[in-house]
Amino acid sequence: MRLGRNGAVAVLVPIACDAGAAGACRGTASLSATVPAPRPGRPRATRVVRLGSAPYAADAGTSTTARIVLRRAGRALLATRRTLSRVALRIPARDDAGATDTTVASVRLSAPRGLPAP
Repeated sequence: MRLGRNGAVAVLVPIACDAGAAGACRGTASLSATVPAPRPGRPRATRVVRLGSAPYAADAGTSTTARIVLRRAGRALLATRRTLSRVALRIPARDDAGATDTTVASVRLSAPRGLPAP
């Protein structure tokens, strides 16, 4: 995770395209977190916060890095909590032949040094 000079926080995600893919793999990698949403009478209510997304493309048999810049809501949530566990990383891929595959992983994000509190 990187903190830019302008306060932007970016998550770098390595993505590999299978050598057996027909042409290039393309898609949009995204991050989302499920956090508590306090509501009267519903102590276990939650909400999903979209943290950010980024498009990517990689030729068959190669890898690339998607740079996901966190949205304002994601930066504020990370600055407040300092650590977000169980963040969902979704990487859907589609090759030139139309074959699709989606990779889903649970990751943990920690605030970079210098991220100001909201």
